[in-house]
Amino acid sequence: ALDAISSGLIALDASGRIALANAAARRMLGLGEKRGGAEPWPEAARFRAPDPGDAPVVRPDAALLQGERLQGAEFLLGVAGRAECRVRVSGAPGLAEGPFAAIMTLEDVTEQHRARILGDRAERLDALGKLTGGVAHDFNNLLSTIMGAVQLAQRRSEGDPRIARHLDAALRATRTGADLVERLLGFAKRG
Repeated sequence: ALDAISSGLIALDASGRIALANAAARRMLGLGEKRGGAEPWPEAARFRAPDPGDAPVVRPDAALLQGERLQGAEFLLGVAGRAECRVRVSGAPGLAEGPFAAIMTLEDVTEQHRARILGDRAERLDALGKLTGGVAHDFNNLLSTIMGAVQLAQRRSEGDPRIARHLDAALRATRTGADLVERLLGFAKRG
């Protein structure tokens, strides 16, 4: 029955040896086939903090044996020769009269974490697209006003070449700005 559970289940004896591990736990920790009796914690299985800036990690098995309780603590679990996975660890010290000093579960949450990151990224891109679209529309309104004023000034300049040269430059600049707005709106729509 324990091997049918998708989460890893580990029971530790008082010396920190693995007294019981279901199939999922054995797979996560890189343990081979089940042997008789308790077995040492695998040297190849190492826990570390999920974020590089975090303090060094006390191994969850050691924390449990020291009497701490863990509820959904996340770690990166690396086993030599395999990619790290993100695990959520829960556990409690065992009962004084029981055969196990601590019980812990390992739940592989790598895919959930990846999905959460992608969802956050999509939300940020959506917000950026909306912001870009709003700014582009407001900027387009300003350019339209400037373009209209320049065209009106061209009509009233009575063909003075000195004034016409400056107004032509202003009109070209507003058209360049309008092209930029179109590109920003295209980005906002794709986002």
